[in-house]
Amino acid sequence: MRFEGALETDYRRHLLRLSLRARLLFGGLLLVIFTSYPLLELTLFHPPNAFTEKVRPLQFGLVVPLLLLLITASLRSKLHRLSTSITMVTIFAIGACVMYQRLLGHELGYVTATNWANITILASFFFFGLPLKRILPLASVLVVMNIATEFHIGQYTPSELNFINSVYEAEIIVICFVLGVCGCYSIETSNRLNWLEARDLQRKVLHDGLTGTFTRLEFRSLYRRLFSLAQREQRPISIAIADLDYFKNYNDHYGHAAGDQCLAAIGRVLRKIAKKHGGFVARIGGEEFVLLFYGASEFENAKILQSVRAAVENLAIEHTARDDDNGYVTMSIGSIHLVPDGSINRFAALKIADQNLYAAKERGRNQLALSEAHQYA
Repeated sequence: MRFEGALETDYRRHLLRLSLRARLLFGGLLLVIFTSYPLLELTLFHPPNAFTEKVRPLQFGLVVPLLLLLITASLRSKLHRLSTSITMVTIFAIGACVMYQRLLGHELGYVTATNWANITILASFFFFGLPLKRILPLASVLVVMNIATEFHIGQYTPSELNFINSVYEAEIIVICFVLGVCGCYSIETSNRLNWLEARDLQRKVLHDGLTGTFTRLEFRSLYRRLFSLAQREQRPISIAIADLDYFKNYNDHYGHAAGDQCLAAIGRVLRKIAKKHGGFVARIGGEEFVLLFYGASEFENAKILQSVRAAVENLAIEHTARDDDNGYVTMSIGSIHLVPDGSINRFAALKIADQNLYAAKERGRNQLALSEAHQYA
């Protein structure tokens, strides 16, 4: 039950994010129980001094500090990577403390609850967000310790009834363990499938299935955030709208399957260039793309966009159905480069880039038309 490579790494990050909330909640609940139960026990059951003198240091000197550390690790981002290890140590400490109380109470003639250890085993499977691979060895150790504890108690007070009771308790422990394993496996399988489906759905929402670029919907979100950031930080941003020349003719002549192959190849080129320069590219129409670059100077922007235009042309994808003599698929680009100061909003900037695209096509296509914001002041 494991994904391959980077997919498994992504899932583990997702699981950790979900688990932190559960660990915080359940760790806080256990902290309340372990700090309040001794007072309740002292008031209602009056445990012998020999019992409290040995048990309280374990509860308040070991378990409570570990629970506080677990809560802290769930809250502090710098400690998140240690959260799983701290959780496993805490579970083991709780289980060991509960079993020690059971043994000590029996030796002193003081009756303690028999099911706390079973609850600890079940809780380790379900309430701390640990993967089955991590929790299985720990739960197995707790089961063996718990069974050994019960049989030790049975031998300590020899009688047929006590032996039968020990066997009965061992059966309950094993049943709890099996239920925990089956339940944890079922939940983890379901979680992995749900995560995979959600991830695929998110990729479909964020990325165009044909070109691998961002979708129009994601572009709107990215553009809004980047434009606001540029305005706040007074940094330059460039918006470029790119369109393939005579692409309708291409589809009509070569067929839509060839058109899709062409778009996929161009999408790969655009993604590579955008990634190289820290930009973003989205497909916003059939053969229309938009590129965003944050922080680039006017000269750098022009150079990047010329490299985009040249890269598409250098693919040398044959296009003999054009209305000119070029013979290959080319791209026209219109762009605006500005430092947002309130005089031009993001909608107006996008409109100007679109107007520049039409200007590039009017100049003969396979062109870059670029303007600065001050030209429209």
